Amino acid sequence: MYPNLEAELARRGMTKLKLAKQLNMRYPTLIDKLNGKRRMYFDDAIRIRNVVCPEADLDYLFERKGQGVIAWMLWGKWEELGIYTNISNLSIVRWVYQQLIGY
Repeated sequence: MYPNLEAELARRGMTKLKLAKQLNMRYPTLIDKLNGKRRMYFDDAIRIRNVVCPEADLDYLFERKGQGVIAWMLWGKWEELGIYTNISNLSIVRWVYQQLIGY
């Protein structure tokens, strides 16, 4: 899971079941997405952030093992396109992301 997301859920006294209901998502689907068994898309991350902690930065909320949301979202998109690369420099990934959507 994502430790910062877990912490924010705890701070707000929100369970994953409550989160699933607010997202109008099946509980098992949410759990699978949070555990990496199902792909979590960028819009999923936005929706979760907006419910749990709207003021939080996505990189903070979905950080896992030193890699922020931008890196893993782009990695997933590149995988879909059949582009395989080793993303080791997050600043390069952020620059590419900014070029793509003007973030």
